[in-house]
Amino acid sequence: MYFTLSWDAEQKQLRTEKTFESVADNAARESQTGERCHVDPSGRFMTLEVYEGIITIIPLVQRGKKRKQEPDIAHLGEPVPSRVSEMFVRSSTFLRPRNFDDKPKLALLYEDTHSLVKLKLRELSFASDNSVDLDEGESYRGELELGSSHLIPIEEPTYGLIIIGETSIGYYNDETGDLLTEPLDEATIFVAWARVDAQRFVLADDYGRLYLFMLVLDNRNKVQTWKLDVIGKTSRASVSKLQSISHNSAPLLRFLFMPLRVYLIASILRADKLWRRIL
Repeated sequence: MYFTLSWDAEQKQLRTEKTFESVADNAARESQTGERCHVDPSGRFMTLEVYEGIITIIPLVQRGKKRKQEPDIAHLGEPVPSRVSEMFVRSSTFLRPRNFDDKPKLALLYEDTHSLVKLKLRELSFASDNSVDLDEGESYRGELELGSSHLIPIEEPTYGLIIIGETSIGYYNDETGDLLTEPLDEATIFVAWARVDAQRFVLADDYGRLYLFMLVLDNRNKVQTWKLDVIGKTSRASVSKLQSISHNSAPLLRFLFMPLRVYLIASILRADKLWRRIL
């Protein structure tokens, strides 16, 4: 069950758009890997993963502009539950579109009935004014590491996905269908990540270590390899988020830990080095 709010810039206050919408399904089994919510980068769809084998799609309907200088404002349409064959989904994300007219692609990292890890990409589109189409999609036919756990979408200029595993990290090119995988120096279990910029990410593992992950590109902006360096140690992270306090401030990396403790790490990027200080 959810409700929706919008921000009224003129009145400078929140406005209730819908009191509540229920997506409950008494006959379905709750997701064993946690609930997930995604908004596609083109701003056309939102997805909810609450039950095994069901992806609830919520269209984001454009209201239109009152004046030319005002941006389009979208509101949530009626939720559409779509049944999928992928039951035990470990991670999911929307890919960054290469062109504005590209259909949104939802990537699913899941475990099949033979306990093998698979990757499938499904496209979303409006079938008509009142329905949403989630196609059967295409699957990566190669082998994935059994310990694969996280999908990270990559922005321009490279696009594609990073697949995080326990013994390796791979880059998946959704345009060619190729997977570039390199082994880790030491096996570990990654539990959270945060984006620094288009090529750099901070990863946290189950043992409290923080890593700086960086994609290395060639002169054609294609992924050539990647680097992974340990940058510190904290308590075990469960969620991570990168924020900037102000325009001129350093990025602020916030990790939420179990039990409920918050550590703040201010990170300054200088000459491709990440300097840290714990606040």
